[in-house]
Amino acid sequence: MRWRIADGYYLYRHRTSVKADAAFTGATMALPKGKAYRDEFFGDVETYRKELLGTLTGTPAAGASATTLT
Repeated sequence: MRWRIADGYYLYRHRTSVKADAAFTGATMALPKGKAYRDEFFGDVETYRKELLGTLTGTPAAGASATTLT
């Protein structure tokens, strides 16, 4: 998975997730360590700026040729 993050914006590690439909079971996403940041609402968090690369692993369902990610 690849996110391109607009200048001046960032993603919170704890709020970044991906869900797959039934065509891709057991989906788990691995994310790299983010940059430590003290947020006024969430406290100590990790953030990503500019770009984030994550790895989504799982098993395609038998006969599946596509899946929808949310």
